Amino acid sequence: MASKIVDVICCSSNGEPIMSPVAPQYVQEEIDAGRPEAERIEGEILRWDKQRILSLMKTIMGERPDVAEALQQEFIKNGTGEENFGKGVQETMRAPQPARQLASPAAVEMDQVVLDERGNENESVTIIQFSSDVFFCEELERCMAVDVKRMGDVSGHSEVRYVTRDATAKAGHKYVHTEGKLIFEPEERDKTIEIPIIKTTGWVGVLEFDVELLQEELVGASLGRYLFKSRVKVIDTTAWPTDKHKDHLKDGSTEGIMRIPKWSLLREYWKFNLENPVVRRGTLKTCLVEQVHNLYFMLNLFLNVYLIDTIFGNLDEAPRGLITQNRESELVVVVLARLIPFALLHYLDIEKLKWKVGGASRMTVQKSLLRRYLNYTEESRSTLQPGDVIMAMNRDSVSVVHDGYVSLVALIKNVFRLLTIFVFQLVSPAVFNKDPRPLAFVPLCAFPFLLGPFLVCRQARTLHIQSVTDKAQDAIVERVSKTVQNYSLIAGYNQRPALVAWFERVVGAFNKALTDSDIVMKNNEYFSPWVTLVLVAGYT
Repeated sequence: MASKIVDVICCSSNGEPIMSPVAPQYVQEEIDAGRPEAERIEGEILRWDKQRILSLMKTIMGERPDVAEALQQEFIKNGTGEENFGKGVQETMRAPQPARQLASPAAVEMDQVVLDERGNENESVTIIQFSSDVFFCEELERCMAVDVKRMGDVSGHSEVRYVTRDATAKAGHKYVHTEGKLIFEPEERDKTIEIPIIKTTGWVGVLEFDVELLQEELVGASLGRYLFKSRVKVIDTTAWPTDKHKDHLKDGSTEGIMRIPKWSLLREYWKFNLENPVVRRGTLKTCLVEQVHNLYFMLNLFLNVYLIDTIFGNLDEAPRGLITQNRESELVVVVLARLIPFALLHYLDIEKLKWKVGGASRMTVQKSLLRRYLNYTEESRSTLQPGDVIMAMNRDSVSVVHDGYVSLVALIKNVFRLLTIFVFQLVSPAVFNKDPRPLAFVPLCAFPFLLGPFLVCRQARTLHIQSVTDKAQDAIVERVSKTVQNYSLIAGYNQRPALVAWFERVVGAFNKALTDSDIVMKNNEYFSPWVTLVLVAGYT
Protein backbone atom coordinates (compact mmCIF):
# COMPACT_ATOMS: atom_id res chain seq x y z
CA MET A 1 0.00 0.00 0.00
CA ALA A 2 2.83 2.42 0.84
CA SER A 3 4.20 2.25 -2.72
CA LYS A 4 0.78 3.31 -4.01
CA ILE A 5 0.54 6.22 -1.58
CA VAL A 6 3.75 7.66 -3.01
CA ASP A 7 1.91 8.06 -6.31
CA VAL A 8 -1.14 9.62 -4.69
CA ILE A 9 -0.41 12.60 -2.45
CA CYS A 10 1.20 15.88 -3.43
CA CYS A 11 0.80 19.24 -1.70
CA SER A 12 0.59 22.78 -3.04
CA SER A 13 2.04 25.89 -1.47
CA ASN A 14 -1.29 26.92 0.03
CA GLY A 15 -1.85 23.61 1.72
CA GLU A 16 -4.20 22.12 -0.90
CA PRO A 17 -3.24 18.73 -2.33
CA ILE A 18 -2.85 17.87 -5.99
CA MET A 19 -2.92 14.38 -7.52
CA SER A 20 -0.41 12.55 -9.69
CA PRO A 21 -1.85 10.95 -12.90
CA VAL A 22 -0.55 7.57 -11.81
CA ALA A 23 -2.64 7.67 -8.62
CA PRO A 24 -4.96 4.69 -8.19
CA GLN A 25 -8.43 6.18 -8.41
CA TYR A 26 -9.97 3.90 -5.83
CA VAL A 27 -7.52 5.14 -3.16
CA GLN A 28 -8.50 8.76 -3.71
CA GLU A 29 -12.21 7.87 -3.68
CA GLU A 30 -11.76 6.09 -0.37
CA ILE A 31 -10.03 9.15 1.09
CA ASP A 32 -12.70 11.55 -0.21
CA ALA A 33 -15.53 9.42 1.15
CA GLY A 34 -13.92 9.00 4.58
CA ARG A 35 -14.18 5.24 4.41
CA PRO A 36 -12.09 2.85 6.57
CA GLU A 37 -9.64 2.48 3.69
CA ALA A 38 -8.55 6.08 4.26
CA GLU A 39 -7.74 5.34 7.89
CA ARG A 40 -5.63 2.39 6.89
CA ILE A 41 -3.78 4.58 4.39
CA GLU A 42 -3.12 7.21 7.05
CA GLY A 43 -1.71 4.56 9.36
CA GLU A 44 0.62 3.50 6.56
CA ILE A 45 1.83 7.07 6.08
CA LEU A 46 2.77 7.39 9.74
CA ARG A 47 5.41 4.71 9.04
CA TRP A 48 6.93 6.57 6.09
CA ASP A 49 10.52 7.63 6.34
CA LYS A 50 12.00 10.96 5.37
CA GLN A 51 13.66 9.60 2.23
CA ARG A 52 10.40 8.48 0.63
CA ILE A 53 8.55 11.74 1.23
CA LEU A 54 11.43 13.78 -0.15
CA SER A 55 11.52 11.46 -3.19
CA LEU A 56 7.89 12.36 -3.72
CA MET A 57 8.74 16.04 -3.59
CA LYS A 58 11.45 15.53 -6.22
CA THR A 59 8.92 13.83 -8.47
CA ILE A 60 6.65 16.87 -8.70
CA MET A 61 9.54 19.36 -8.88
CA GLY A 62 9.43 19.43 -12.71
CA GLU A 63 5.90 20.83 -12.89
CA ARG A 64 5.34 22.59 -9.57
CA PRO A 65 8.65 23.67 -8.01
CA ASP A 66 6.74 26.03 -5.74
CA VAL A 67 4.78 23.07 -4.36
CA ALA A 68 7.89 21.02 -3.67
CA GLU A 69 9.75 23.94 -2.08
CA ALA A 70 6.84 24.88 0.19
CA LEU A 71 6.35 21.30 1.31
CA GLN A 72 10.06 20.88 1.92
CA GLN A 73 10.27 24.06 4.04
CA GLU A 74 7.20 23.02 6.01
CA PHE A 75 8.70 19.65 6.89
CA ILE A 76 12.07 21.17 7.77
CA LYS A 77 10.36 23.72 10.04
CA ASN A 78 8.45 20.97 11.84
CA GLY A 79 11.51 18.81 12.32
CA THR A 80 13.10 15.87 10.57
CA GLY A 81 11.67 12.99 12.55
CA GLU A 82 9.56 10.34 10.86
CA GLU A 83 6.62 11.14 13.11
CA ASN A 84 6.53 14.83 12.05
CA PHE A 85 6.81 13.87 8.40
CA GLY A 86 3.95 11.39 8.70
CA LYS A 87 1.72 13.85 10.59
CA GLY A 88 2.36 16.58 8.05
CA VAL A 89 1.21 14.38 5.19
CA GLN A 90 -1.67 13.04 7.28
CA GLU A 91 -3.01 16.58 7.73
CA THR A 92 -2.56 17.24 4.03
CA MET A 93 -4.74 14.23 3.22
CA ARG A 94 -7.61 15.63 5.27
CA ALA A 95 -7.62 18.92 3.33
CA PRO A 96 -10.27 19.54 0.59
CA GLN A 97 -9.51 17.73 -2.65
CA PRO A 98 -9.46 19.96 -5.78
CA ALA A 99 -9.14 18.76 -9.37
CA ARG A 100 -6.18 16.54 -10.24
CA GLN A 101 -3.24 17.87 -12.21
CA LEU A 102 -0.83 16.13 -14.48
CA ALA A 103 2.68 15.42 -13.30
CA SER A 104 5.80 15.00 -15.37
CA PRO A 105 6.90 11.63 -16.82
CA ALA A 106 9.38 11.44 -13.97
CA ALA A 107 6.48 10.36 -11.76
CA VAL A 108 6.38 7.06 -13.61
CA GLU A 109 10.11 6.49 -13.22
CA MET A 110 10.38 7.16 -9.49
CA ASP A 111 12.26 3.96 -8.87
CA GLN A 112 15.20 5.37 -10.83
CA VAL A 113 15.58 8.49 -8.64
CA VAL A 114 17.57 8.38 -5.38
CA LEU A 115 17.41 11.59 -3.34
CA ASP A 116 19.02 13.07 -0.29
CA GLU A 117 17.05 14.86 2.42
CA ARG A 118 17.16 18.17 0.49
CA GLY A 119 15.60 16.62 -2.59
CA ASN A 120 18.82 16.42 -4.63
CA GLU A 121 19.97 13.33 -6.49
CA ASN A 122 22.01 11.07 -4.28
CA GLU A 123 24.57 9.09 -6.26
CA SER A 124 25.83 7.26 -3.19
CA VAL A 125 23.03 4.67 -3.38
CA THR A 126 23.24 1.69 -5.75
CA ILE A 127 20.18 0.40 -7.65
CA ILE A 128 20.04 -2.91 -9.56
CA GLN A 129 17.16 -3.62 -11.92
CA PHE A 130 16.30 -4.99 -15.35
CA SER A 131 16.73 -2.71 -18.35
CA SER A 132 13.14 -3.34 -19.45
CA ASP A 133 9.93 -4.78 -18.05
CA VAL A 134 9.50 -7.09 -21.05
CA PHE A 135 11.90 -8.87 -23.42
CA PHE A 136 11.08 -10.61 -26.70
CA CYS A 137 12.73 -13.50 -28.50
CA GLU A 138 11.84 -16.01 -31.18
CA GLU A 139 11.84 -19.69 -30.47
CA LEU A 140 14.56 -20.29 -33.06
CA GLU A 141 17.05 -18.12 -31.16
CA ARG A 142 17.57 -20.93 -28.63
CA CYS A 143 18.85 -18.47 -25.98
CA MET A 144 17.38 -15.31 -24.45
CA ALA A 145 19.72 -12.60 -23.11
CA VAL A 146 18.14 -10.53 -20.34
CA ASP A 147 20.01 -7.33 -19.47
CA VAL A 148 20.47 -6.22 -15.84
CA LYS A 149 21.74 -2.72 -15.04
CA ARG A 150 23.40 -1.21 -11.98
CA MET A 151 22.88 2.53 -11.42
CA GLY A 152 23.95 5.15 -8.91
CA ASP A 153 27.17 4.44 -7.02
CA VAL A 154 29.00 1.72 -8.95
CA SER A 155 32.34 2.04 -7.15
CA GLY A 156 31.68 -0.89 -4.84
CA HIS A 157 30.98 -4.60 -5.04
CA SER A 158 27.36 -5.77 -5.52
CA GLU A 159 25.67 -9.18 -5.72
CA VAL A 160 22.10 -10.16 -6.57
CA ARG A 161 20.39 -13.50 -7.07
CA TYR A 162 17.90 -14.17 -9.86
CA VAL A 163 15.41 -16.92 -10.74
CA THR A 164 12.97 -17.73 -13.55
CA ARG A 165 9.32 -18.46 -12.80
CA ASP A 166 6.64 -20.13 -14.91
CA ALA A 167 3.77 -18.20 -16.44
CA THR A 168 2.14 -19.48 -19.65
CA ALA A 169 5.52 -20.94 -20.62
CA LYS A 170 6.57 -23.91 -18.52
CA ALA A 171 10.13 -24.79 -17.52
CA GLY A 172 11.36 -27.92 -19.25
CA HIS A 173 8.90 -27.45 -22.10
CA LYS A 174 9.53 -23.96 -23.50
CA TYR A 175 12.61 -22.83 -21.59
CA VAL A 176 15.21 -24.15 -19.17
CA HIS A 177 14.70 -23.12 -15.56
CA THR A 178 17.58 -20.81 -14.66
CA GLU A 179 18.74 -19.35 -11.38
CA GLY A 180 22.02 -18.02 -10.10
CA LYS A 181 23.90 -14.97 -8.87
CA LEU A 182 25.17 -11.87 -10.66
CA ILE A 183 28.36 -10.32 -9.27
CA PHE A 184 29.11 -6.69 -10.15
CA GLU A 185 32.72 -5.69 -9.72
CA PRO A 186 33.63 -2.03 -9.07
CA GLU A 187 32.69 0.26 -11.99
CA GLU A 188 30.76 -2.57 -13.67
CA ARG A 189 27.29 -1.47 -14.73
CA ASP A 190 25.83 -4.18 -16.99
CA LYS A 191 25.28 -7.92 -16.67
CA THR A 192 23.40 -10.42 -18.79
CA ILE A 193 21.31 -13.43 -17.77
CA GLU A 194 21.24 -16.12 -20.46
CA ILE A 195 18.17 -18.38 -20.48
CA PRO A 196 18.10 -21.36 -22.90
CA ILE A 197 14.94 -21.56 -25.04
CA ILE A 198 13.57 -24.99 -25.99
CA LYS A 199 12.29 -25.54 -29.55
CA THR A 200 8.94 -27.29 -29.38
CA THR A 201 7.10 -29.10 -32.13
CA GLY A 202 3.81 -27.74 -33.37
CA TRP A 203 2.12 -24.39 -33.05
CA VAL A 204 1.65 -22.94 -29.56
CA GLY A 205 1.44 -19.17 -30.09
CA VAL A 206 3.13 -16.64 -27.79
CA LEU A 207 4.22 -17.91 -24.37
CA GLU A 208 5.88 -15.97 -21.56
CA PHE A 209 7.71 -16.52 -18.29
CA ASP A 210 9.07 -14.22 -15.56
CA VAL A 211 12.59 -13.43 -14.43
CA GLU A 212 12.94 -11.98 -10.94
CA LEU A 213 15.76 -10.39 -8.97
CA LEU A 214 15.62 -11.59 -5.36
CA GLN A 215 15.96 -9.61 -2.18
CA GLU A 216 17.56 -12.58 -0.46
CA GLU A 217 21.38 -12.46 -0.38
CA LEU A 218 21.38 -8.98 -1.96
CA VAL A 219 24.77 -7.33 -1.31
CA GLY A 220 25.81 -3.72 -1.82
CA ALA A 221 22.71 -2.47 -3.61
CA SER A 222 18.94 -2.03 -3.54
CA LEU A 223 16.45 -3.42 -6.05
CA GLY A 224 14.49 -1.11 -8.33
CA ARG A 225 10.96 -0.53 -7.11
CA TYR A 226 9.30 -1.80 -10.31
CA LEU A 227 11.94 -3.35 -12.56
CA PHE A 228 13.09 -6.04 -10.14
CA LYS A 229 10.87 -8.34 -12.20
CA SER A 230 10.62 -8.70 -15.97
CA ARG A 231 8.74 -10.83 -18.49
CA VAL A 232 10.17 -12.78 -21.40
CA LYS A 233 7.85 -13.40 -24.35
CA VAL A 234 8.79 -16.31 -26.60
CA ILE A 235 7.30 -15.86 -30.06
CA ASP A 236 6.52 -19.04 -31.98
CA THR A 237 7.06 -18.43 -35.70
CA THR A 238 5.40 -21.72 -36.70
CA ALA A 239 2.31 -21.31 -38.86
CA TRP A 240 -0.97 -22.92 -37.87
CA PRO A 241 -1.42 -25.85 -38.02
CA THR A 242 2.03 -26.61 -39.51
CA ASP A 243 4.60 -24.86 -41.69
CA LYS A 244 3.71 -26.80 -44.85
CA HIS A 245 1.56 -23.99 -46.27
CA LYS A 246 3.39 -21.12 -44.61
CA ASP A 247 4.16 -19.43 -47.94
CA HIS A 248 0.45 -18.89 -48.57
CA LEU A 249 0.13 -17.00 -45.28
CA LYS A 250 3.00 -14.54 -45.64
CA ASP A 251 0.90 -11.68 -46.98
CA GLY A 252 -1.96 -12.41 -44.57
CA SER A 253 -4.56 -12.07 -47.32
CA THR A 254 -7.75 -14.08 -47.65
CA GLU A 255 -6.80 -14.95 -51.23
CA GLY A 256 -3.61 -16.62 -50.01
CA ILE A 257 -5.53 -18.69 -47.49
CA MET A 258 -8.10 -19.76 -50.08
CA ARG A 259 -5.33 -21.04 -52.36
CA ILE A 260 -4.33 -23.68 -49.80
CA PRO A 261 -5.53 -27.16 -50.91
CA LYS A 262 -8.32 -28.09 -48.51
CA TRP A 263 -7.52 -31.78 -48.18
CA SER A 264 -3.85 -31.02 -47.63
CA LEU A 265 -4.76 -28.47 -44.95
CA LEU A 266 -7.03 -31.03 -43.28
CA ARG A 267 -4.23 -33.60 -43.20
CA GLU A 268 -1.89 -31.06 -41.62
CA TYR A 269 -4.51 -30.30 -38.98
CA TRP A 270 -4.80 -34.01 -38.18
CA LYS A 271 -1.02 -34.16 -37.79
CA PHE A 272 -1.09 -31.08 -35.53
CA ASN A 273 -3.57 -32.78 -33.19
CA LEU A 274 -1.73 -36.09 -33.14
CA GLU A 275 1.42 -34.31 -31.92
CA ASN A 276 -0.45 -33.59 -28.68
CA PRO A 277 0.14 -36.65 -26.44
CA VAL A 278 -3.23 -36.31 -24.67
CA VAL A 279 -5.14 -36.10 -27.94
CA ARG A 280 -3.08 -38.88 -29.54
CA ARG A 281 -3.62 -41.26 -26.64
CA GLY A 282 -7.35 -40.49 -26.48
CA THR A 283 -7.71 -40.90 -30.24
CA LEU A 284 -6.10 -44.34 -30.24
CA LYS A 285 -8.31 -45.55 -27.40
CA THR A 286 -11.42 -44.11 -29.06
CA CYS A 287 -10.59 -45.85 -32.35
CA LEU A 288 -10.26 -49.15 -30.49
CA VAL A 289 -13.67 -48.65 -28.89
CA GLU A 290 -15.20 -47.94 -32.30
CA GLN A 291 -13.77 -51.20 -33.60
CA VAL A 292 -15.46 -52.97 -30.69
CA HIS A 293 -18.69 -51.44 -31.99
CA ASN A 294 -17.91 -52.87 -35.43
CA LEU A 295 -17.32 -56.31 -33.94
CA TYR A 296 -20.65 -56.08 -32.13
CA PHE A 297 -22.25 -55.11 -35.44
CA MET A 298 -20.78 -58.23 -37.09
CA LEU A 299 -21.93 -60.37 -34.15
CA ASN A 300 -25.49 -59.10 -34.65
CA LEU A 301 -25.33 -59.97 -38.34
CA PHE A 302 -24.38 -63.56 -37.55
CA LEU A 303 -26.95 -63.80 -34.75
CA ASN A 304 -29.72 -62.52 -37.03
CA VAL A 305 -28.95 -65.12 -39.70
CA TYR A 306 -28.65 -67.84 -37.05
CA LEU A 307 -31.93 -66.77 -35.44
CA ILE A 308 -33.88 -66.85 -38.71
CA ASP A 309 -32.29 -69.84 -40.45
CA THR A 310 -31.60 -72.16 -37.52
CA ILE A 311 -33.84 -71.41 -34.55
CA PHE A 312 -36.97 -70.34 -36.46
CA GLY A 313 -36.11 -71.94 -39.82
CA ASN A 314 -38.05 -75.19 -39.40
CA LEU A 315 -40.38 -75.33 -36.44
CA ASP A 316 -41.20 -79.01 -37.04
CA GLU A 317 -37.62 -80.12 -36.35
CA ALA A 318 -35.35 -79.61 -33.38
CA PRO A 319 -32.80 -76.84 -34.09
CA ARG A 320 -29.18 -77.71 -34.55
CA GLY A 321 -28.05 -75.29 -31.88
CA LEU A 322 -24.59 -74.15 -31.03
CA ILE A 323 -24.87 -75.33 -27.42
CA THR A 324 -28.09 -77.29 -26.99
CA GLN A 325 -30.78 -78.81 -29.19
CA ASN A 326 -33.50 -76.97 -27.29
CA ARG A 327 -35.11 -74.00 -29.03
CA GLU A 328 -35.80 -72.04 -25.85
CA SER A 329 -32.25 -72.52 -24.59
CA GLU A 330 -30.82 -71.31 -27.86
CA LEU A 331 -32.99 -68.19 -27.65
CA VAL A 332 -31.57 -67.48 -24.22
CA VAL A 333 -28.05 -67.85 -25.63
CA VAL A 334 -28.82 -65.40 -28.43
CA VAL A 335 -30.30 -62.85 -25.99
CA LEU A 336 -27.27 -63.08 -23.68
CA ALA A 337 -24.94 -62.77 -26.68
CA ARG A 338 -26.60 -59.45 -27.42
CA LEU A 339 -26.98 -58.08 -23.88
CA ILE A 340 -23.53 -58.72 -22.41
CA PRO A 341 -21.52 -57.00 -25.20
CA PHE A 342 -24.06 -54.16 -25.21
CA ALA A 343 -23.44 -53.50 -21.52
CA LEU A 344 -19.70 -53.47 -22.22
CA LEU A 345 -20.18 -50.97 -25.05
CA HIS A 346 -22.26 -48.75 -22.77
CA TYR A 347 -19.43 -48.67 -20.22
CA LEU A 348 -16.78 -47.98 -22.90
CA ASP A 349 -18.80 -45.16 -24.43
CA ILE A 350 -19.06 -43.46 -21.04
CA GLU A 351 -15.30 -43.83 -20.50
CA LYS A 352 -14.67 -42.50 -24.00
CA LEU A 353 -16.10 -39.14 -22.97
CA LYS A 354 -13.32 -38.79 -20.35
CA TRP A 355 -10.41 -39.26 -22.75
CA LYS A 356 -10.26 -35.55 -23.73
CA VAL A 357 -10.03 -36.03 -27.48
CA GLY A 358 -12.21 -33.05 -28.30
CA GLY A 359 -11.57 -31.17 -25.05
CA ALA A 360 -7.77 -31.11 -25.24
CA SER A 361 -7.78 -30.19 -28.92
CA ARG A 362 -10.37 -27.48 -28.37
CA MET A 363 -8.43 -26.03 -25.42
CA THR A 364 -5.27 -25.84 -27.53
CA VAL A 365 -7.03 -23.81 -30.19
CA GLN A 366 -8.97 -21.56 -27.80
CA LYS A 367 -6.11 -20.63 -25.48
CA SER A 368 -3.80 -20.04 -28.46
CA LEU A 369 -6.39 -17.70 -30.00
CA LEU A 370 -6.64 -15.80 -26.72
CA ARG A 371 -2.84 -15.52 -26.45
CA ARG A 372 -2.65 -14.17 -29.98
CA TYR A 373 -5.33 -11.60 -29.27
CA LEU A 374 -3.66 -10.45 -26.05
CA ASN A 375 -0.39 -9.93 -27.91
CA TYR A 376 -1.86 -8.02 -30.85
CA THR A 377 -0.86 -4.42 -31.42
CA GLU A 378 -3.46 -1.77 -30.65
CA GLU A 379 -3.96 -1.24 -34.38
CA SER A 380 -4.65 -4.91 -35.03
CA ARG A 381 -6.88 -5.23 -31.99
CA SER A 382 -8.96 -2.21 -33.07
CA THR A 383 -9.92 -3.97 -36.33
CA LEU A 384 -11.68 -6.76 -34.41
CA GLN A 385 -15.17 -6.48 -33.00
CA PRO A 386 -15.92 -8.13 -29.64
CA GLY A 387 -18.35 -10.42 -31.46
CA ASP A 388 -15.55 -11.68 -33.72
CA VAL A 389 -13.53 -12.83 -30.73
CA ILE A 390 -16.56 -14.34 -28.97
CA MET A 391 -17.67 -16.36 -32.01
CA ALA A 392 -14.13 -17.48 -32.77
CA MET A 393 -13.89 -18.87 -29.23
CA ASN A 394 -17.36 -20.35 -28.82
CA ARG A 395 -18.35 -21.45 -32.33
CA ASP A 396 -15.50 -21.53 -34.83
CA SER A 397 -12.99 -23.30 -32.60
CA VAL A 398 -15.60 -25.91 -31.64
CA SER A 399 -16.53 -26.40 -35.30
CA VAL A 400 -12.89 -26.79 -36.36
CA VAL A 401 -12.22 -29.42 -33.69
CA HIS A 402 -15.40 -31.46 -34.00
CA ASP A 403 -15.92 -31.21 -37.77
CA GLY A 404 -12.25 -31.25 -38.66
CA TYR A 405 -10.71 -33.72 -36.22
CA VAL A 406 -13.27 -35.61 -34.14
CA SER A 407 -15.03 -36.53 -37.36
CA LEU A 408 -11.80 -38.33 -38.33
CA VAL A 409 -12.64 -40.97 -35.72
CA ALA A 410 -16.13 -41.36 -37.21
CA LEU A 411 -14.59 -41.68 -40.68
CA ILE A 412 -12.27 -44.45 -39.49
CA LYS A 413 -15.21 -46.21 -37.85
CA ASN A 414 -17.29 -46.13 -41.05
CA VAL A 415 -14.41 -47.35 -43.21
CA PHE A 416 -13.95 -50.34 -40.93
CA ARG A 417 -17.73 -50.83 -40.89
CA LEU A 418 -17.59 -51.37 -44.66
CA LEU A 419 -14.72 -53.81 -44.16
CA THR A 420 -16.79 -55.60 -41.50
CA ILE A 421 -19.67 -56.06 -43.95
CA PHE A 422 -17.21 -57.28 -46.58
CA VAL A 423 -15.79 -59.87 -44.17
CA PHE A 424 -19.30 -61.00 -43.24
CA GLN A 425 -20.26 -61.49 -46.89
CA LEU A 426 -17.05 -63.44 -47.41
CA VAL A 427 -17.28 -65.71 -44.35
CA SER A 428 -21.02 -66.24 -43.82
CA PRO A 429 -21.51 -68.79 -46.67
CA ALA A 430 -18.91 -71.06 -45.10
CA VAL A 431 -20.33 -70.63 -41.58
CA PHE A 432 -23.93 -71.35 -42.55
CA ASN A 433 -23.18 -73.90 -45.31
CA LYS A 434 -24.57 -71.80 -48.15
CA ASP A 435 -23.44 -71.09 -51.66
CA PRO A 436 -21.40 -67.90 -52.16
CA ARG A 437 -23.20 -64.98 -53.82
CA PRO A 438 -20.73 -62.74 -55.68
CA LEU A 439 -23.55 -60.38 -56.59
CA ALA A 440 -23.81 -59.40 -52.90
CA PHE A 441 -20.44 -57.64 -53.17
CA VAL A 442 -21.65 -55.29 -55.90
CA PRO A 443 -23.59 -52.85 -53.62
CA LEU A 444 -20.78 -52.91 -51.11
CA CYS A 445 -18.15 -51.99 -53.70
CA ALA A 446 -20.37 -49.49 -55.52
CA PHE A 447 -21.30 -47.46 -52.43
CA PRO A 448 -17.92 -45.65 -51.96
CA PHE A 449 -17.74 -44.81 -55.69
CA LEU A 450 -21.19 -43.25 -55.55
CA LEU A 451 -20.66 -41.39 -52.27
CA GLY A 452 -17.31 -39.84 -53.24
CA PRO A 453 -18.48 -37.90 -56.34
CA PHE A 454 -21.60 -36.77 -54.46
CA LEU A 455 -19.50 -35.23 -51.66
CA VAL A 456 -17.26 -33.47 -54.17
CA CYS A 457 -20.25 -32.01 -56.02
CA ARG A 458 -21.97 -30.86 -52.84
CA GLN A 459 -18.88 -29.43 -51.16
CA ALA A 460 -19.05 -25.92 -52.64
CA ARG A 461 -22.77 -25.58 -51.95
CA THR A 462 -22.43 -26.85 -48.38
CA LEU A 463 -19.50 -24.57 -47.53
CA HIS A 464 -21.23 -21.53 -49.03
CA ILE A 465 -24.46 -21.99 -47.10
CA GLN A 466 -22.56 -22.60 -43.86
CA SER A 467 -20.55 -19.41 -44.45
CA VAL A 468 -23.74 -17.40 -44.99
CA THR A 469 -25.21 -18.81 -41.79
CA ASP A 470 -22.07 -18.01 -39.78
CA LYS A 471 -22.02 -14.42 -41.04
CA ALA A 472 -25.68 -13.97 -40.13
CA GLN A 473 -24.95 -15.30 -36.63
CA ASP A 474 -21.94 -12.97 -36.35
CA ALA A 475 -24.23 -10.06 -37.19
CA ILE A 476 -26.54 -10.95 -34.29
CA VAL A 477 -23.66 -11.09 -31.81
CA GLU A 478 -22.24 -7.81 -33.12
CA ARG A 479 -25.61 -6.04 -32.78
CA VAL A 480 -26.11 -7.32 -29.25
CA SER A 481 -22.58 -6.27 -28.28
CA LYS A 482 -23.07 -2.76 -29.66
CA THR A 483 -26.44 -2.49 -27.94
CA VAL A 484 -24.89 -3.29 -24.57
CA GLN A 485 -22.00 -0.88 -25.14
CA ASN A 486 -24.18 2.00 -26.32
CA TYR A 487 -27.20 1.54 -24.10
CA SER A 488 -26.95 5.01 -22.58
CA LEU A 489 -27.11 6.62 -26.03
CA ILE A 490 -30.01 4.39 -27.08
CA ALA A 491 -31.97 5.21 -23.96
CA GLY A 492 -31.03 8.89 -24.00
CA TYR A 493 -32.25 9.41 -27.55
CA ASN A 494 -35.29 7.11 -27.11
CA GLN A 495 -34.18 4.68 -29.83
CA ARG A 496 -35.39 1.48 -28.20
CA PRO A 497 -38.23 0.77 -30.71
CA ALA A 498 -35.97 1.45 -33.70
CA LEU A 499 -33.26 -0.76 -32.29
CA VAL A 500 -35.68 -3.64 -31.65
CA ALA A 501 -37.00 -3.39 -35.23
CA TRP A 502 -33.43 -3.36 -36.53
CA PHE A 503 -32.59 -6.40 -34.42
CA GLU A 504 -35.68 -8.26 -35.70
CA ARG A 505 -34.45 -7.87 -39.26
CA VAL A 506 -31.04 -9.27 -38.31
CA VAL A 507 -32.59 -12.26 -36.53
CA GLY A 508 -34.92 -12.85 -39.49
CA ALA A 509 -31.95 -12.97 -41.87
CA PHE A 510 -30.23 -15.48 -39.58
CA ASN A 511 -33.33 -17.68 -39.35
CA LYS A 512 -33.62 -17.79 -43.15
CA ALA A 513 -29.94 -18.66 -43.54
CA LEU A 514 -30.25 -21.34 -40.86
CA THR A 515 -33.28 -22.88 -42.58
CA ASP A 516 -31.45 -22.98 -45.92
CA SER A 517 -28.46 -24.58 -44.22
CA ASP A 518 -30.63 -27.23 -42.55
CA ILE A 519 -32.22 -28.09 -45.90
CA VAL A 520 -28.82 -28.56 -47.55
CA MET A 521 -27.55 -30.71 -44.67
CA LYS A 522 -30.71 -32.82 -44.62
CA ASN A 523 -30.39 -33.51 -48.35
CA ASN A 524 -26.79 -34.55 -47.77
CA GLU A 525 -27.86 -36.92 -44.98
CA TYR A 526 -30.50 -38.58 -47.14
CA PHE A 527 -28.10 -39.48 -49.95
CA SER A 528 -26.70 -42.57 -48.22
CA PRO A 529 -30.13 -44.03 -47.25
CA TRP A 530 -31.35 -43.46 -50.81
CA VAL A 531 -28.34 -45.26 -52.30
CA THR A 532 -28.76 -48.14 -49.85
CA LEU A 533 -32.48 -48.45 -50.56
CA VAL A 534 -32.01 -48.42 -54.34
CA LEU A 535 -29.19 -50.98 -54.24
CA VAL A 536 -31.14 -53.31 -51.95
CA ALA A 537 -34.22 -52.97 -54.14
CA GLY A 538 -32.19 -53.74 -57.24
CA TYR A 539 -30.52 -56.74 -55.57
CA THR A 540 -33.90 -58.06 -54.44
